[in-house]
Amino acid sequence: MKLFRALFLAIGALAACLAAGGAGAATVQPSLIVAEAQMMVSKGKLDGCGFRLKAIPKDAVNRATANLADVSFMFYPDSGAGLIKGGVVNVKVGDTRPGSVFAPQLTSFWVKAPKADPTYPPDGKYLQSESKGYLLYAISMPQFVNLYRSVMEGLNVAIGVRVKGEAVDQIFSGEVSVSDADREQAITCNSDLLHRLERSLQNEQRESGR
Repeated sequence: MKLFRALFLAIGALAACLAAGGAGAATVQPSLIVAEAQMMVSKGKLDGCGFRLKAIPKDAVNRATANLADVSFMFYPDSGAGLIKGGVVNVKVGDTRPGSVFAPQLTSFWVKAPKADPTYPPDGKYLQSESKGYLLYAISMPQFVNLYRSVMEGLNVAIGVRVKGEAVDQIFSGEVSVSDADREQAITCNSDLLHRLERSLQNEQRESGR
């Protein structure tokens, strides 16, 4: 119960706060990883679907503070592009005050699905996100599919983050926990997006036939 209470408090604090790579040895931290389905809507139009992953070490209850990894990945069929965004949030375990949370600046991050290479910026350059301390970069369709399938099937994934000023990555690893409701929401999002793209293609074909 203490472990799940710590995860719940950490995720709750993270939500309240966010509403507004290199080589080197690193210790792999067995972690609880929770997935939330996401969709991108722009001007009333569904543009993309994906997931958000939040990970916290299983031994967080034994620490005064703990880092929580926060990664989201989306695919936008209209542009044929995918984006992945990552950050880390430091949380005082058991403390629900918003002031107990802050997001240190990252210098790199990656996510690894089973039997796949870790994600990495195509040109090696990370972009600053609109969320303070977070980074983002493009991912390919195969990378998105690997991550998406891993989440939907509840497989083991690894998330690596490099905090500015640190010499090695912090690695969170564990099986992804996704609720039936989030899994169904992801399926619905993809189905709706496919139907919208089909309608768009049909309209283009009618226009070109005039």
